[in-house]
Amino acid sequence: MHLPLYIFVIAYFFVANCSNAQTRVGEDTLVQRADSLFSVTPKIYDNVEQAYRLLRQALDDFDGKDARRFDATADAALCAIWLALHDKDRSDILKHASEAMSFSLKVISLDKDRAEGYYYRAIATGLFAEQNKSYGRQSMNEIRANGEKALALNPKFDHAGPHRLLGALYLRAPGPPSGIGSLRKAIEHLEQAVTTAPDYSENLIFLAEAYLKSERRDEAARMLDRASAAIATEGQLADPQKWKKQIDELQARLRKSP
Repeated sequence: MHLPLYIFVIAYFFVANCSNAQTRVGEDTLVQRADSLFSVTPKIYDNVEQAYRLLRQALDDFDGKDARRFDATADAALCAIWLALHDKDRSDILKHASEAMSFSLKVISLDKDRAEGYYYRAIATGLFAEQNKSYGRQSMNEIRANGEKALALNPKFDHAGPHRLLGALYLRAPGPPSGIGSLRKAIEHLEQAVTTAPDYSENLIFLAEAYLKSERRDEAARMLDRASAAIATEGQLADPQKWKKQIDELQARLRKSP
């Protein structure tokens, strides 16, 4: 944020695999069309942009008390995050990240006892702060607060996403006095993420990085082996080659003399 791209990475993992729409057959045609477009893999910008437009149109049409508004609003936040991740121009990134932050707040207002809004808000805040360096320290505190709220409400959401988010935050944020980084806290959260979702590759990759940073090299190697197996067998990642490269880079660091 300048928090070195840690929430960017979290967001990439998260957006690739989530969707909240749970509409009934024959109803909410706009939301159904948006969900279909967003679900197409591999995702392409035009499809997600069109899905985002449809969701915004649907939200304008929904009655204010319609219970389905929660899912449509959450999916709008998700689309905005994806677009911010794939925009080329800084102005577009800021626009979509800001809109994702706004939609996330609406998700919270619709149901403050569900984790989604806080989790999305944390990710969107990180994306916005990545382009607005003056927002750095404030953003770290906001990301932590929203991550902790999501954790308290649903620690299993998105394959232990709240633990993964907080672990990555503590792992990659600068340490005191300029930031809140803490290798000890990072490992605690990432170990819990792996305990909760032991075969989810993103959890394993982040924990391997944390172990390597703490010179726990054998444990890092084991996590990387497990992450490679998870990617190969479950196809969890939208861009597996990208994360195989990340594993390769960590393994190359392991091979270097301590």
